[in-house]
Amino acid sequence: MSQTLLINAMASETRIALLEGDRPVEFLIERTSDRSIVGNIYVGSVDRILPGMQAAFIDIGLDRCGFLYVDDAVIDTPPLERDPTTLGETHPKPQHRSGPKGDIATVLHQGQHVVVQVLKDPVGTKGARLTRKITLPGHRLVYLPFEPNIGISNRITDPAERKRLADLLTPLSADQGGWIARTLCEGVSNEDLHEEAQKFRDLWKELSKVAASAKPKTRIHEELPLVARAVRELLSPAVEQIIVDDGAVFTELCKHVSLIGPHLRGHIRHYTDPEPLFETHGIEIDLNRALDRRVWLKSGGSLVIDHAEALTSIDVNTGRFVGKKSLEETVTQLNLEAVREIAYQLRLRNIGGIIVIDFVDMTQATNRERVLTALTRELSKDKVKSTVLRMSEIGLVEMTRKRTRESLTELLTEPCPHCRGRGRIKASETVSGDILRALLRLGRQHAGGTLLLNLHPDMAKHVQEIHLQDIEIIEQRCSIQIVPVPRDGIPWEGFEILRVGG
Repeated sequence: MSQTLLINAMASETRIALLEGDRPVEFLIERTSDRSIVGNIYVGSVDRILPGMQAAFIDIGLDRCGFLYVDDAVIDTPPLERDPTTLGETHPKPQHRSGPKGDIATVLHQGQHVVVQVLKDPVGTKGARLTRKITLPGHRLVYLPFEPNIGISNRITDPAERKRLADLLTPLSADQGGWIARTLCEGVSNEDLHEEAQKFRDLWKELSKVAASAKPKTRIHEELPLVARAVRELLSPAVEQIIVDDGAVFTELCKHVSLIGPHLRGHIRHYTDPEPLFETHGIEIDLNRALDRRVWLKSGGSLVIDHAEALTSIDVNTGRFVGKKSLEETVTQLNLEAVREIAYQLRLRNIGGIIVIDFVDMTQATNRERVLTALTRELSKDKVKSTVLRMSEIGLVEMTRKRTRESLTELLTEPCPHCRGRGRIKASETVSGDILRALLRLGRQHAGGTLLLNLHPDMAKHVQEIHLQDIEIIEQRCSIQIVPVPRDGIPWEGFEILRVGG
């Protein structure tokens, strides 16, 4: 299916949508005030070793130390690091494994300087997730300086082409590091691939020299901005056009594309119509729908998507779908329809981590197998790796999807200030009870005075209409005056009680 890349650029924010046909399948967003640091490379200093967690805190110069697990800390020292003039650490130490996962205490020590790359941005109180297994991605190749392995994209299916690429990359791996051939390698000449590989080796030598003399907490490599990353990650033979609505970004993109493939220049178009680009293609509506908890299916059924701390749950509901034959056939058809939408929503919303899907219960094992097979097939179309476990007899499927970046929900929303992320707020009567008890407690302490009660406007109206008699009783019992005051800045569950006089 043909694809289109839409780029909406403003001074404060850049948004990118990948369309398959007319339907968006991926969104990328980057704000200048909160730019991602994933892919950046730093010289860090080991701040603290955590043997009980088999991890270490690494200071890379941010507000919080990054977190490095032992599996991401153990590397095979390549020939380049053995050269003292291009040392990747200022405190060399033998690295070895003690058991399957190794021992963090034998890999790192406090104060050691290490070269690390950011795998995951800091979130809340958590620091960045780090790795020492550096990855340098390009349009066709990915260079792995510390992992002498060869990988070829599964989307390259021709056996002869896979053998050609393996024969090409194996000698390069023997020289230093490992390589991954991306989908765009298919059909590219050996000369062009050798040229790209040489650029990576030159880049790594330069970074190693910089790291050898750099002070701790220094960034030595910065990942590309969003537009260039999107072209690198999303550009494929299926992309027929790239539409950009900003003149400066259009010019820069043309220069960038000319370096990786001059023939691609004709695919880029500068959008100048008065109507906003995303509105022309209906993307704004799709963005809002992608934040909805409920997703309706064409049959009348629905999906309910809920995000918890450790996992995402997807519940399949029959809704208005009643089918035409037996109950078993009805729910099987609904589940098969849901499978396609689930795979689409996972990609669209970029949901990662543990996912639990609750399909409508099917009694026949053959139907459960049909649905599970369909789910696996649909997920195989997604370039992000997924692992699906078996379906239980009650229709539950556990699966994982690799986290590549923040989900759309994390990017576009923040915890509700009223419910503080719970997803529900206290009922009006519950809040009223809290208020009355607080008034009674403070009224006994400050008899003879006046208490100002600052409330959310709707709560103030509720208290005055429903609980006026309760307030009068507290006033008489405590010999005080209570004055409810509506305040726009007070959250629904919050209130302030201020003493005046007395």
